[in-house]
Amino acid sequence: MSRVDVKKPSLCTSEPLSQETVSRALSAFSKIVKSCYGPTGRLKQLHNGTGGYVQTTSQSSALLNGLSVTHPLLKLLTASVQNHISRFSDGGLFTAILCCSLLERFQDLKVASCMCVKISQHLLSSCTDYLTSEACGCRIPVDFNSSKILLDLVRSVLTSKRTCMLSRKEADHVSILILKAFLLTVPQNVGTSVRLGKCLYVPMKDKSVMDSRVYAGLLIETPEFDLTRMLPAKRTASSPIKMALFSVSLSGDFCNPGEGAVVVHHGVSLEAAVLDQLLGLGQRMVKDGVGLVICQKVVHPALKQYLKANQVVVIERVGVVMMEPLKEMTGSQPIPSLQCLSRACYGNLKDLQIEYFASKRFLHLIPDDPAVCSLMLCSRNETAWDELKLVCQAAEHVLQLTVKDPWVLLGGGCTETHLSSYIRHKATCIFPLF
Repeated sequence: MSRVDVKKPSLCTSEPLSQETVSRALSAFSKIVKSCYGPTGRLKQLHNGTGGYVQTTSQSSALLNGLSVTHPLLKLLTASVQNHISRFSDGGLFTAILCCSLLERFQDLKVASCMCVKISQHLLSSCTDYLTSEACGCRIPVDFNSSKILLDLVRSVLTSKRTCMLSRKEADHVSILILKAFLLTVPQNVGTSVRLGKCLYVPMKDKSVMDSRVYAGLLIETPEFDLTRMLPAKRTASSPIKMALFSVSLSGDFCNPGEGAVVVHHGVSLEAAVLDQLLGLGQRMVKDGVGLVICQKVVHPALKQYLKANQVVVIERVGVVMMEPLKEMTGSQPIPSLQCLSRACYGNLKDLQIEYFASKRFLHLIPDDPAVCSLMLCSRNETAWDELKLVCQAAEHVLQLTVKDPWVLLGGGCTETHLSSYIRHKATCIFPLF
């Protein structure tokens, strides 16, 4: 098939910002992020053009993920801001506004692009050097012997998002819970390398925010059963519970052989053979003294019944998200195959308890070293809960960053105003006439 138009060679221009289409796209993006910023910022509703869920937010992370950006310049700009958010979890809107403002001002200067790049690099290095220096007047050290600065830091992140609809009392309550959850993820025994634990968020919607609470260990929603009848009667309070963690399905379904062929002899039932293998696996775990079996996928009813009859608690369908925290908390190794069971794969738990909240029941896995915790987060509705979860995750990440670099900057525009005065002072020293 012949071309309608003759193919043209690729053309690269050195002044893409001077194009009118670029200016319009940049101006529209700048208005979106500016209208969300600050105490008078407005909320945005994101909706797919083909229908579906409507998201109400003012957070930069949710806003940029929901926007459909097609222009190459805006793609680069949003990717840069998203990288900033992934590293620091805060200041996304300010970063986007700053980038847009710099691009708009550089357009008005009518200077070469290479000069704009040099100016930006010089300003960035000057601001970074000043903020990390001892002479910086808006930098405060974090004292981990007191919770005041840490609570103020978390509260400043929470109260900046209006979609959460938090009162002062609710913001204080959630701030305390986030700080408690963060402290639970700090390991008690520090070796050559320090690795923080993980906090999992348990959704509880249509409830008061004041009902939120934090638990050391993991909460797994389960159907109702009598835990006292299932755990071994001879177990003492001080003896640990041995646990087996399976990443392979225990449903008895035959796995897909791919392009290979499976040969089954005459008179042999494949289902019965797999079930015998599962029951043999259960007998071995009972013999090894396993008290808890957790499977990422499904457990065969016959195997489940056999284990329950031998006082073994069985939890299935926990999902892939729970596997890494379970591994980290219990020291168990996920078992990927029915042939890979060994005593080295087992982990240990300190205790098991049943927690009731509203109409839901949770199995509370309590470890010896609570490096993993569960934050039961309550909110009035689904929209407020989604926003509150993002804010809590951002606040948790900010606390983690203070461990690496125990310094914080003043908020409320103080740091920005201070930096602006510093840059003007430096410019006056270099160019006295201005």
